[in-house]
Amino acid sequence: MIVIETDIVLNAVFPFRNTAEVIKLHQVDPQWHAPLSWRRDLMENLVLLLRKNIITEGLATEAIETASLFVGHNEHLVSPLQVLPFVRNAKCPTYALEYVSLASHMDVPLITYDQELIQAFPDIAMTTAIESSDAASLDLLRKQGTLSVAQLASAMEVTATAVRQRL
Repeated sequence: MIVIETDIVLNAVFPFRNTAEVIKLHQVDPQWHAPLSWRRDLMENLVLLLRKNIITEGLATEAIETASLFVGHNEHLVSPLQVLPFVRNAKCPTYALEYVSLASHMDVPLITYDQELIQAFPDIAMTTAIESSDAASLDLLRKQGTLSVAQLASAMEVTATAVRQRL
């Protein structure tokens, strides 16, 4: 059982550089938990990708549906009172501290790529085993615009099935 931040979910639903690693993480530990705010965080990321014409509305819809499968019903209401003890330890936004608070409350690790969280809360927050950047994948989508599943698979050198499973 782990708490995951939205960046991990994004890597699970889009074919980024860390996708294979995140999918393996889910296979090893499929009980992903998150504060209720994870859906808002996901939408903010998807809106950004939509506005930059990196993804289509249809792809965003599929991403929302797929992301919901990863977290399932493991969503938790985090009280502001649970967040307060973590405020002094870091200058992280309060929404990020909800993830830290939940992981601490559940006594499980928080998996994130947010280096500020990892540095501020090394006993709680950690990354997946291999750190890397999704810059190359995002650059491809920015340059190419909207891509079909087949085009994404070819460009990412993965099968169309692998792309579909992540969408």
